[in-house]
Amino acid sequence: MAFAASSASAATHNLFLAGDSYTDGDATFTAIDFDPTGGTGVIDPFLALQSSPIEEGYNSDLPSPEFDETRSGSAFVRSLLVSELLEEDGYYTLFADWNEPNGGGADTLTILEFEIWTDLDGENDSFGTGEFSATQLIYSLGQQLNTIDFGGGSGQQDMEIKIDASLFDGAEGDYFMLYAVLGWNCEYLRFRRETVCEDVGYETSGGFEEFSAVIGEGTPPPPPQVPLPAAGWLLLGGLGGLAALRRKKKSS
Repeated sequence: MAFAASSASAATHNLFLAGDSYTDGDATFTAIDFDPTGGTGVIDPFLALQSSPIEEGYNSDLPSPEFDETRSGSAFVRSLLVSELLEEDGYYTLFADWNEPNGGGADTLTILEFEIWTDLDGENDSFGTGEFSATQLIYSLGQQLNTIDFGGGSGQQDMEIKIDASLFDGAEGDYFMLYAVLGWNCEYLRFRRETVCEDVGYETSGGFEEFSAVIGEGTPPPPPQVPLPAAGWLLLGGLGGLAALRRKKKSS
């Protein structure tokens, strides 16, 4: 696995109970236990990651994933326009569906990195080379978050993430790009943060984690033009004839 360059997290916070919440700068992370009675297709993810003991990746339209994106280039890993997001009370909302084994402590995982970028075309492929072409870093999580899969599998939203929409005011690039690192790995910590495993973290166990967004309704399309029936054309023709006759009378 290649590791991208990023800032180090400074502290650890546990979100193990539904309702546990932590605000870091302009984003709030809340553990939730919500079943939308579905799974993939109902949750409609834009980013899905899968690996063990750690996984990383970002949403893009490129068919070949750079990291651990699963089903990249499909409806499950795709670009996302900022304009698609629904703004409510000044915030955009993301949801995370963790997919970890149920019981035995394996249902926990760690959010090591969480970054939001804007992008010009939604087709990045160079994050791990240090030549990442995304336009602007909008937000970076400054903490390490430990959390839990409430449903013990896929199909349930386990975290709500509120992001201040004003962060995007004047930002370059029309595309919303999320880069995330989930799980726990001492080699990763030594490489990325030049530190030892002093904090407690939790590995991913091979299931795929999905991120989705609350999407706005957008601008409705214009109503279709209804063809005018033949009688209508006859009526318009008659009115046109009357107008021409009146003009002729006035001129005489």
